[in-house]
Amino acid sequence: MAVQWQLSIGTRVGDVVVGKDAERVYVAADNCVTVIAGGDIAARIPVGPDTKRLILSADDAFLYVVGYDGSVRAISTADHAVTTIAGSPSTAEVVSSDGRRLYTAHPAASLESTYSQISATAADGTSLGTVAIKNYATGMDVSPDGGRLYVATSTVSVHTQFFPGWVTVIDTAQHTVVDSIAVPVSPDTVTVSPDGSRVLVTHYDTNSISAIDVARRSVTSVNLPDAPLRAVVTPDHAGVYAISMQSLVAVDFPTEIAEVVPAGRMPRRMQFSSDGKRACVTDLASSRVVVLDTISNSVITAFELDGHPEALALSGNGELLYVADYWAGTLTAISIASVLRDAEAA
Repeated sequence: MAVQWQLSIGTRVGDVVVGKDAERVYVAADNCVTVIAGGDIAARIPVGPDTKRLILSADDAFLYVVGYDGSVRAISTADHAVTTIAGSPSTAEVVSSDGRRLYTAHPAASLESTYSQISATAADGTSLGTVAIKNYATGMDVSPDGGRLYVATSTVSVHTQFFPGWVTVIDTAQHTVVDSIAVPVSPDTVTVSPDGSRVLVTHYDTNSISAIDVARRSVTSVNLPDAPLRAVVTPDHAGVYAISMQSLVAVDFPTEIAEVVPAGRMPRRMQFSSDGKRACVTDLASSRVVVLDTISNSVITAFELDGHPEALALSGNGELLYVADYWAGTLTAISIASVLRDAEAA
């Protein structure tokens, strides 16, 4: 049986993350973070309403809880102590590769203002520095070595339909802006490839995605079938995918070809196996999870779940897939090995 267990977590299950040792699973729901161990609820940690996403540090020491209101809280996974990160509401958040720094982007005082602020904060809430950057910050990501922070910025004006855009590059050691790279139109999300060689930015308003070659500072853009929500990259940094409103698209920047992958009408989350050869995708519209071969971009198998699966996380050993249902308030643990065996036997 592929389903190992299913737990009722509460209403509005927003996100799920799992530690590297697969011994702890963290789920956001009902104004709490629920901690699951061995298929049982081990703790509930109050964090306030409307959690947007969870970010687990690379060393599993801290769990960052980001609210839709822009608030950020840091939870020590050792003793579940909660620290509220001070500061104004943020428009984007990212954690450094070592898990010890949280970067938040704070909007300008008005849409016509020319500056935003990037804050660096330690997990205990200590301010580590701020950087003023030009224009309105919409998304950001940090390089694998933690040395560079890439921030999507754009001007905002009531006089134009599509706004000019840039990716601002910040030296995280000096807290200074070291570069600004123009992109064709206002960027939304930012994703740095695992090897740090490329920076991917999505353009929701123009149904497109751009890749910045970090070494050359060159930009390549590719049109997409519909509006992208975020970009994801395989662990071996060979494959790039755009998770869009109504499609999953494999993007090949050298040929500038975008290929729709048969992952359903409303793909929402995507998780890769450690070798990057397989991916699991939740299809919200069809109440199913699709397992893909990322080499051929073909479907290995798909299995249905009750309700509307959205958030998902894959254990570090690749054995269990955790799927959250926002409306039903459940978390389901699925054996990937069983799913693949069933597919082979079919």
